Amino acid sequence: MILGIDIGNTSIVCGVIDDLNNNPIIRINTHNIDDYIKLTNFNSITDIIISSVVPSVNDEITKILKECYNLEPIFVSNTMKSNISIKIKEPLTLGSDLFVDCVSAVNKYNTPIIIIDLGTATKILVVNDNKEFIGGSIAPGVNTSLNSLINKAELLDNNSFKEELSVVGDDTSSCLGSGVIIGTACMIDGMIDRIIKDKELNNPSIILTGGLSKHINKYLKHKVILDDNLLLDGLLVLYRLNK
Repeated sequence: MILGIDIGNTSIVCGVIDDLNNNPIIRINTHNIDDYIKLTNFNSITDIIISSVVPSVNDEITKILKECYNLEPIFVSNTMKSNISIKIKEPLTLGSDLFVDCVSAVNKYNTPIIIIDLGTATKILVVNDNKEFIGGSIAPGVNTSLNSLINKAELLDNNSFKEELSVVGDDTSSCLGSGVIIGTACMIDGMIDRIIKDKELNNPSIILTGGLSKHINKYLKHKVILDDNLLLDGLLVLYRLNK
């Protein structure tokens, strides 16, 4: 079985990528080294592939995986053989997570494609009809923005948001929810409109992924496809193309 690991700035997500339906997906804190032991909770692992945007933890995680499974993990590079072309000004600067997202989306959906990945940052990626990654945009993520605001505003605190939000909040928590959650949805809707017009995209597949996808999706005007396993599926595609 193939173990896929996505090391993000906030969380590490891992699972057996050739059998996602029957194996649990584990999420741990990227910067809590005590959590790394959970990466060894899998059986019959024959290979490991990792996408990482946090180089400072790669060595420690590699050490743990080698001790447990006696395997040298494969780290994703955007120079790997793939099903997309990278058509941006500096191709080598494309993050491995964004590369894997695009590889996965092209494997699963019709082009052109707009991918919205909601993590520490809100990333919007564009793949054209020719399966070329042509660029995108990066904004602060929902929790990144919220935590920054709370740290700067003495009277605000991080109360949990109400399940159903109104554009016009009637208390501090609902006002924050409106601004952060509905505001992010409005930003995404507006960016999708502009991207479609600017790049003349014809009926693009719009994919939404990342930890807060279900919360944001409720307030989007555009119809999107929710895909919680987009990145892990992309790791399997890259593994099969390169191994």
